[in-house]
Amino acid sequence: RRFQALKIKPSVGAFGQLAASSIVATPVILYLDEPWTLPPPSAEVMMSVLALSVFSTALAYLIYFRLIQSAGAVNAALVTLLVPVSALVLGATFLQEQIHLTHLIGFGLISLGLIVVAADLHIDDKPPIQVELLHLQALMASALVFF
Repeated sequence: RRFQALKIKPSVGAFGQLAASSIVATPVILYLDEPWTLPPPSAEVMMSVLALSVFSTALAYLIYFRLIQSAGAVNAALVTLLVPVSALVLGATFLQEQIHLTHLIGFGLISLGLIVVAADLHIDDKPPIQVELLHLQALMASALVFF
């Protein structure tokens, strides 16, 4: 709300936070890690870092702020609850990691949390895009309980 009063876009505020934290962290990193003593990274490593920074960070931030703008902060926060579920499913699918009973219990707790929060939101007051997101989240949550 404070940034809205100053007419600062959320993406600009996020950029400022990331830039400021990078500026503050750089001297500490240089002092502790002494990167000049390490061998230079290969071109493959540099391209990997570049790809991660562009696609996994910058693009993700733009998508996330678009989601906040269109669906609201509460719905965007609900998406973050699905990160551990996605990580476990992707790990099991591509890395043949085992899913244990504790993971399934965690899935169930996350699902219940999504259902409770989605039920608490007043659907009558929401635009159609948010109602669709709520229904999708509730459907995903209930599917995860039976995963």
